Amino acid sequence: MNTEFKKNSFFAGGKAVYYAVALLVGGAVGIINPLVTAHMTVKNTGNVWIGIVSSSYFIFLSVGAVIINNKMKGRDVRNIIVAGLCIAALCTFLFPFVHNTVVWLLLMCFTGIGISFNMVGIQAALHSSSPDDSRSAVSGMYSLLFASGFVISSVTGSLIYARLAWAAFAAGGIYLIAAVALIRLGLKEVHTIPAGAGEKVFSKIFTALCGSFAYGFSETTLVSLYPLFLLKQGYSVDAMGYALGIFVIGCITGIVPVTRMSDRMGRSRCLFIIILASFAAIFGIVMLDNFILRMAFSFIAGFALGPVYPLSLAMSVQDLPHSEISSGTAMFTFSYGIGSAAGPFLSSLLMNALGNNHIFTLSFVLFAAFLVLMALTRGLKQGVRSAQEKEEDSEFSDFYINSPQGGIENEK
Repeated sequence: MNTEFKKNSFFAGGKAVYYAVALLVGGAVGIINPLVTAHMTVKNTGNVWIGIVSSSYFIFLSVGAVIINNKMKGRDVRNIIVAGLCIAALCTFLFPFVHNTVVWLLLMCFTGIGISFNMVGIQAALHSSSPDDSRSAVSGMYSLLFASGFVISSVTGSLIYARLAWAAFAAGGIYLIAAVALIRLGLKEVHTIPAGAGEKVFSKIFTALCGSFAYGFSETTLVSLYPLFLLKQGYSVDAMGYALGIFVIGCITGIVPVTRMSDRMGRSRCLFIIILASFAAIFGIVMLDNFILRMAFSFIAGFALGPVYPLSLAMSVQDLPHSEISSGTAMFTFSYGIGSAAGPFLSSLLMNALGNNHIFTLSFVLFAAFLVLMALTRGLKQGVRSAQEKEEDSEFSDFYINSPQGGIENEK
């Protein structure tokens, strides 16, 4: 049976299966990303190569989004997702058995492409099957489960790796294979995304793409460099772990309530508020030299920053017809991947040049620019709406004056 997605409830239409897949893929990524760096360090790989291989995942996350953009329209989304998961699973299984940096680089590139196929496919499927007034909540549930899987496997993966290195990577591969089985067994119908031109999608979602870039840039900077920042401030390794854990808990805690609230109060307004809160929280992390206060601001930063991804994702498709949703999600993933790759690299260069307190300077600049862009966009939309209303009033007045009744009253 071949059916296009229909608008349905929060869990209906296969959404529950996609949420479960998000949990499993998040678990796999929570093993792959941290352990790739750890494994290469154990194998005495140089820092330059470690940085290149780690960044290649995010770069090819963006490349995968470009590849899949036009391939997905009019096709069965399940096949796209399954192909990506199988590619990533194979690369994950192979990684610990390879001892060549170039091959490691190739494996991470293909892993990024595979995960990208999955992300774009699932996000397009979820938003195509959701009414606009629930897309933030749907994005929030997807992000919550992905993040939960990531956090759990980050801990368990390290424990497994300490005992048997290849088994940890095998666990990540098994998560991905389990996701493939879940899609094949749980989704019986053929799910297609309508084909369409989508030529002007970029201009329609430019603001949301900027939000995606800023989120990817800031989140990976915080996750990658915040521990280093704390260590150089004289904190212990345990304290570093607490700070990062509290940030992640804040992310998970904030996603669902903020995204559900945004469907009621307006996504742009809600996003503006939480960006301001993120701005203030990150400023507090850098400027306050008190461990308890830094932990409090770490939680606030996570609570505010976590929902930025699902909110921006929902904004990227809210004004698009179904035929352009796949293009919108592909562009969103591309922007997120580029921001994630650029954040740690550029921020570390600034820290080396100006000092450790400039860890989030570029993030501040991006957030400030994004807030200005949102304000200008909102003002422009209100101006256009006001002009349209005046034009409609003018047309009505002309019609009334030229009508028989209007002419009689004017004569009086």
